[in-house]
Amino acid sequence: GWLDLLVVHDWGPIRVWKNTAGRLSDISEAAGTSGLIGCWNGIAGGDVDQDGDIDYLVTNLGLNTAQQASPEKPLLALYGNLTEFGTPVLLETVRNPISGAIIPKRSFEDWKAAIPGVGEKFADSRAFAAGFDTMFSPERQKDALRVSANTLETGLLINEGGTFRFLPLPAIVQAAPSYGVVMTDVNFDGRTDAYLVQNREHAGQAADPTDNGMSVLLLGTGNAAAPLRPAWPDESGLALYGQGRSVTVVDLDNDDRPDLIVGVSEAAPAAFLNIEGSAEHRPVKVNLKEPGEHPEGARVTLTCDGMAPQVAEYHAGGGFLSQSPPVMFFGAPRKAGSSAKLQIRWANGETTERTIYFD
Repeated sequence: GWLDLLVVHDWGPIRVWKNTAGRLSDISEAAGTSGLIGCWNGIAGGDVDQDGDIDYLVTNLGLNTAQQASPEKPLLALYGNLTEFGTPVLLETVRNPISGAIIPKRSFEDWKAAIPGVGEKFADSRAFAAGFDTMFSPERQKDALRVSANTLETGLLINEGGTFRFLPLPAIVQAAPSYGVVMTDVNFDGRTDAYLVQNREHAGQAADPTDNGMSVLLLGTGNAAAPLRPAWPDESGLALYGQGRSVTVVDLDNDDRPDLIVGVSEAAPAAFLNIEGSAEHRPVKVNLKEPGEHPEGARVTLTCDGMAPQVAEYHAGGGFLSQSPPVMFFGAPRKAGSSAKLQIRWANGETTERTIYFD
């Protein structure tokens, strides 16, 4: 009954903290996540393979970038007083595809704009490239803060009984950096779906194309080998062209369907109303804010004929600096006179059970 903690790090690993009677201990290595070092931005949990435990979707930089990385050749960045000009700088690097040497990601023009002394010292980009070791001397690099990343894909952490297996998501998800993410049943077919928002705009003459995502809805398949499939915007109706950051699930129009609210950097929030009208399935909304109960950490199981048991948890924080209200969404067959069994195991170990009857 003690709630554990998962934390994703930008330029760092995914850490799993086990809660033993109120004391947290880092079990990331045993859980299989310590080696997944990435530019992680968000995390959300849901049972995507329908085996009764919670899997996680973690958002990352993606692959549409010159910054390729692997465990053998990780991405590297340094921060500190790396130049003779006395200004602390962040040095993002890439590998020369021919020589394999580490070189600055940013162009000469970017460096000249950021540090005026660079333009005075180097006449052009050729001179700048030739003088890399002079400007960023090995002695200065040695004293700098170093961070690395060996995994850039956004993907799933498949829960295999306390250890996790990383499963990268399809290529369309990797087209842009992903940030906020939620997991819920958007079409009430009894399978966990996911929605993530994307894009990052930044200055730089040689910037990677990091702002060409439209957000992605991923629908549950029921196939454990490939549990989520992308739904294109013409199918989902979801297209967000700005810099999506946070995302939450909420029933805006009180029709029991999960709607979405997206926080957009440097723009107004976006709201998407769910107009799914399935003839086979009905939405089921479960409100966890009961008198005297604390919903954080609640585990909800819905069981009904014709569907696998549906399991979800309400987490304290998730996505990207966001928190959905304590309401969970499931699905059930659209059959007159049918019912579903609902079990809620609260964080304090108590259990609530009831039957939901449908018209």
